[in-house]
Amino acid sequence: MKEKIFSLIVVLMFSLPSYAKLSIGYERDSCFKEHKEIADAYNCLYQKRVESDSQLDALISEASKKIISNYDYPTEKPDSSDETVGSVYSKYFLDSQKAWMTYKKNLCLGVASSIGEGAHDYQSYKDQCEINLNKRHIEELHMMDLPPAK
Repeated sequence: MKEKIFSLIVVLMFSLPSYAKLSIGYERDSCFKEHKEIADAYNCLYQKRVESDSQLDALISEASKKIISNYDYPTEKPDSSDETVGSVYSKYFLDSQKAWMTYKKNLCLGVASSIGEGAHDYQSYKDQCEINLNKRHIEELHMMDLPPAK
């Protein structure tokens, strides 16, 4: 019985902090320090999330343009005269970004629901989670190391 309790404690120790870290960040802290009114702090964080989404969207758009520009040669398929490697690559890239956006939304809904969907901080947990995941995804996109568009 002691082993089961110990195992449960270990699992909880490692699983809860991993979710908690997604909902904590500089943006949330700074908004709540800068604004006395809670509604203003929530609005501040929401605006930071919107800015983060815009930055990510711009980077995805730029990456797609770079892909199309830098891989502007025909595919090996004999029946695809108008198709380029870049157009195929870009299609898969953009499809993967749509899937990632769904993943981000659903994961952050889960993280925020860990405090209860009716909790006052629910939206701020969700917003900070999305900001944190956007930051990580921006790093991933930079790792693609695409040359500038021609």
